[in-house]
Amino acid sequence: MPTAPVLEVRGLEVRWSRRGGPVPALRGLSFSVEADDVFCLVGESGSGKSLTALTLFDALPEGFSLAAGSVRLRGEEVAGTDAGRRGMAYVFQDPSSALNPVFAVGRQLESVHRARGGGGPSLVREALEAVAIPDPASRLRAYPHEFSGGMQQRLVIAMALLARPALLVADEPTTALDPTVQKRVLELLSRVARERGMAILLITHDFGVVAAMATRVGVLYAGRLVECAPASALFAEPLHPYTRMLLASRAEHGFQPIPGEVPSLLNPPAGCPFHPRCPHAMAVCREEFPSAAERPHRVVHCHLHPGHA
Repeated sequence: MPTAPVLEVRGLEVRWSRRGGPVPALRGLSFSVEADDVFCLVGESGSGKSLTALTLFDALPEGFSLAAGSVRLRGEEVAGTDAGRRGMAYVFQDPSSALNPVFAVGRQLESVHRARGGGGPSLVREALEAVAIPDPASRLRAYPHEFSGGMQQRLVIAMALLARPALLVADEPTTALDPTVQKRVLELLSRVARERGMAILLITHDFGVVAAMATRVGVLYAGRLVECAPASALFAEPLHPYTRMLLASRAEHGFQPIPGEVPSLLNPPAGCPFHPRCPHAMAVCREEFPSAAERPHRVVHCHLHPGHA
């Protein structure tokens, strides 16, 4: 009997309340994360990546609210509740925002440990050992400023491990790190996920990170999931023009920029939101958002791929 995905998101809709009326921020997002997945959500700034993650934790910014959709964690509906937080853990982009500068890291780790049900003080030290922080017993007495940026990120990952999550959500976890430290943190995430049996939802705009980590990829644009595919298939044959242009903007392709900007939530274009920037835009692209075209293990929303392929 097949097991349920660790995370299953269906038809997620988020609205931003404004004086002139509610504004759609996320539209009909559907994806799943399996037990052995590193699922990468990728897209430019403003595409809705972090908002998607915050929705999973029922931690939307003021003025934003869940309007529709289902979020199931290990088969249990958690949308609009804090129940999902007990099975998920969040690693923030800026580790300093998750660390209190006036308390020793040991005290902070222990407070997370107690909040998650405890289980013995040795587990706090073991969490530091799991993320390869040297001499963990003495480092528990140190303060956040005594750690480098890379080591601060390891501390935040250690905090996440104390929650014993089924799903680790990592939001741009290597953005502020130099390439060497970035590589080490990514390798750490992969190793810990394998050892702990965790799935990972990794949010990034960096296709280098995607290439290094992802088993599957979801491409977000203007609050919509426009393509979802296994990583190998997406790199070999990107279907959506936006995906192709994101891949072409990588360093190895000469940083070919995508013209224009991600549209504002307050003034989105009709039809496919990418059509003002798309070199393949047709009349229908300006009028209708494309329905899903499905292939084995992947889906794309683009009028260049109508119906079921």
